[in-house]
This record gives sequence, C-alpha cells and structure tokens, in this order.
Amino acid sequence: MWWLIPAGIGLAVVYSVVSEQEKQAYQRWQQKKNEVEDLLGEVRLEVHSHLYEARQSYNFQHLRGLHSSSVNAADQAYQLLKDSGESLHAINKMLTQSREQRSRFKGKLERAHLRKDFIQVKELKHSSSKLKAYIGSLFREKEKIKKQRNRFRKEVRMLNRRTCELKETIRDYCGEQGEKWYLQKHGRRAPKQLYINPHTFKVELR
Repeated sequence: MWWLIPAGIGLAVVYSVVSEQEKQAYQRWQQKKNEVEDLLGEVRLEVHSHLYEARQSYNFQHLRGLHSSSVNAADQAYQLLKDSGESLHAINKMLTQSREQRSRFKGKLERAHLRKDFIQVKELKHSSSKLKAYIGSLFREKEKIKKQRNRFRKEVRMLNRRTCELKETIRDYCGEQGEKWYLQKHGRRAPKQLYINPHTFKVELR
C-alpha cells in the first residue's frame, strides 16, 4: 500500500497525516473500482439494448426496474469517485510531508559533512535515496489513480446519458403512469385535468 513507509527513513510523521477514513477510502477504491466499472458498462449496454424494444412494448414495470438498476449502479460509482478524491488528497498530504523530510535530510547531511561524520553521511545518503524512491512511488500512484478516476468518470457520464434517455422513454411511451412517474422523479405533481362530475355535471379539476 502507498501509505506503508519504508523502514529507516524517519517518516512516521508522513504516515500520521493519513486518516483512517482516507486509508479505507483508498482500499475501497482499489477493491471495487473494477467491479463497479464493469457494472456500469453492463447496465449502460442493457439500457441501450432495451430502449428500442421498450418503445415498442411500453413495458412500464420493466423500464422502471431497469431505471432503478441504473441509478443504483451510478450511486455506487459516485461513492467510489468520492473515495478516489480522498485517496488523492491523502497522497498530496504525504508528498508534502515527504518533501519536508527531504529538506531536513539535506540539512543534516550538510552538517554531517562539516563535522566529517562519514558514518552519518553514509546513513543519511542511504535514507535520502530510499526517500527519493518513495516519493517517486507516491507520484506514480497519484497519476495512476487520476487516470483510473478519469476513465471511471467517463463511464459514469455515459451511463447517466442512457439513464436520462430511459427516463424520457418511460415518460413518452408508457402512458399516464409513465408521465406521473417522471413527474414524481422531478419532484412535481402531475397536472390536473378537466373532469365532468357525472352526478352534478359540473366541470371539475382532478
């Protein structure tokens, strides 16, 4: 894991800046991103493949279930995108602390040279070399997560577009129940319609 500090380079302070929540966010991102990305693709393709068929059959229940699956997949994806953001934030904090530690090493190394303490010079050079490699690994992990997040976000956007098409298909092809469902999703009530009361013969709104 990127937060595991190599021994001997005095980076306990680097480890301490990463919260437990950020560690868990990173673990969830690594463990679930491929699974949820596959789910997004599957649901998006299912929505796409059923759109034309649904427009012919006007199957309200089937389309509503498909919309629910799509929204659930997107919800999982948004949580993982949040996890990726927390992971990147943690890496940035660790990079800041690592650079500060590198500056401290540089100062210690200069003083060791002045004292001609060659044993400490050797130790500090070794630690500095390990620190440099660790900083490089943090940068690589950061770039990898950014690329993964961008691809993941693109998949989410494609699913959202298909979900929007599906929602409009339900509205346009599933009659009154489809229109009411659509309005409820947007937090609106269905418009009232004129109605002739068979008992009073008065025109009413209902």
